[in-house]
Amino acid sequence: VFTEPREWREARAECERMGGQLAKVSSASDNSELLALLRSNTWIGLNDEFYEGEWRWATSNDRLSPYANWAPGQPGRLSHRKRGDYEHCVYVIKGFGSGGLWHDAPCRTRLAYACQNLVAPHPP
Repeated sequence: VFTEPREWREARAECERMGGQLAKVSSASDNSELLALLRSNTWIGLNDEFYEGEWRWATSNDRLSPYANWAPGQPGRLSHRKRGDYEHCVYVIKGFGSGGLWHDAPCRTRLAYACQNLVAPHPP
């Protein structure tokens, strides 16, 4: 988990630069393990950038199924049209009472991010 806030696309690129991907959460166990590492709201690899309402993982382009942990009322349909932002990217909430739930937000929002499968650098 990286705490320096980045937009979702920047976070995805940074994970890929390090040989990994934004985190994919496939089970309640995965979600709990991730939540234990978080200090703030954190991007994961889920998005619907290409087809509204068709949530896919950036890691594999797999559709969201069967596990999901949406917060009540999520995913939202809210858009921030004045800025051209739509809620296409998903973060995990880190907070009392709602920790671990998922929320969608504009991809330009700057948040911490979680990577998986990072390649360890080789010593010289």
